[in-house]
Amino acid sequence: MIPANDVYHLSPGFSMNDSYYKILRKVARKHREYEVIYATMGIWPTKSIKLNPCLVAIKTKRLLKNLLEDIRKNVMKAGCVHNGLKK
Repeated sequence: MIPANDVYHLSPGFSMNDSYYKILRKVARKHREYEVIYATMGIWPTKSIKLNPCLVAIKTKRLLKNLLEDIRKNVMKAGCVHNGLKK
């Protein structure tokens, strides 16, 4: 952990998975003396009461996105029509 005031690079987060969140929680717990953790995947609060809702929201959004994509694929596979155009 290196204290920092500015972030020079932020990743779009394509490689974020459950292990990232698990490690993030451990790092946040270990470095509670800092208000936030600056990482390439975002700026994260170190207090569990602030971090956990952030992680739940991100994971829920990812799950819903994947679910909607699966539904879209199944609808298209079944030959359903969307806006009058078959995709």
